[in-house]
Amino acid sequence: MPNDLDLDDRIRSLVSAAVKTAPVAPHIDPLRAPSAAQRPPWLRRSAIALAALLAAGGGYAVLQPASDDHVDTGGRTPATVPAPAPEQPPVIVTAGPDGIVERVGDDKKTITDEPFAMALALDDGTFVAQRHTGESRRDGITWPRSDTSVVRVDQRGKSTPLFEAKTGFVILHDFAVVDGRRLLLYSVDVNNYASGKEELYALDLDGADHPLDVGTIGGWEATTSRLTLSSTGLIVGTSYGVCCQSGNFIALAVPDSAAAARPLPKATDFGLADGYEDGCACPTGFAVDPDGTAIYWLSPVDGGATFTVVRATLDDPLHTSEVAPVARLDSSTFGRMSIDADDSRFVVSFDSPYSESMQPPMLFTPDRSATFEGEFATLGPNG
Repeated sequence: MPNDLDLDDRIRSLVSAAVKTAPVAPHIDPLRAPSAAQRPPWLRRSAIALAALLAAGGGYAVLQPASDDHVDTGGRTPATVPAPAPEQPPVIVTAGPDGIVERVGDDKKTITDEPFAMALALDDGTFVAQRHTGESRRDGITWPRSDTSVVRVDQRGKSTPLFEAKTGFVILHDFAVVDGRRLLLYSVDVNNYASGKEELYALDLDGADHPLDVGTIGGWEATTSRLTLSSTGLIVGTSYGVCCQSGNFIALAVPDSAAAARPLPKATDFGLADGYEDGCACPTGFAVDPDGTAIYWLSPVDGGATFTVVRATLDDPLHTSEVAPVARLDSSTFGRMSIDADDSRFVVSFDSPYSESMQPPMLFTPDRSATFEGEFATLGPNG
């Protein structure tokens, strides 16, 4: 058996001879690779030289396979295709006399059986909730201000105080992550005969000293529906004047957010009137989706006998579409309804302050509808 130096010399001699005697390689159409019979003589001679080399005992030096635990990548990290992130199941939270219930996909969990008027799912698996939302007009009851305080509820149902208003009543609206800030949207209603007003705030849950003052949204006998907050900082809802059920489109923006840097949408952008008379069967229940790309509202059909949910994108506001044909809501239950919506589903809550019993919230998708227990439903994690 020759030593390694003799073998190396023989390898170099064989390869050098094969290269010197081989003609220039012809152009080969990559779409028409030649068959074995059509391969040129220079390629067959090179193959013969390689076979001779293997027969000489040098095959192990050239073609030795890599072991299972080592792959030579030439100093580069092998390219890997990341696995797609699993689609998050829908989260729906209901609140009412029987407590807070969380639905994640098909799973249902009672967080607490203590009564709550409203609850919002946060992005960390906890909730913010309140036992009463603002000053109740049902049955002429006025709750103590402390009863509208906002609490944090964990997955075990334990609640801890978050804040309460020093004056007036707290009205909880929505939660969203805006430019990295985890913001809770709420208003404080100072409803008295001397100077009634309602101020809107956005509280940073990660430790800001003072909430952001978004603006005044109500006054004497004037208020809004529940307002919805998107990740762009856009806030959308319905404003109400004196009496009755009609309402007008309202849009605001969190200070220093992306939405604040652009003109705010107006009702006329969507082909709607700038305002409506009290008591009419008019578009209402305005809401923004979590991404801040589309607006939803309840639109009367059949002369106002029923309502359907309509969607319009901010990029093309005059092009509207009906979200789901099943979304027909009887006008006899029509009050200050609230919508929480995304691309494929939405929940409707019925806030009828003049009714002794509130209709349960409903879920609508393109192919089905469902009724939940409780009195108020929101989508998570944006609520």
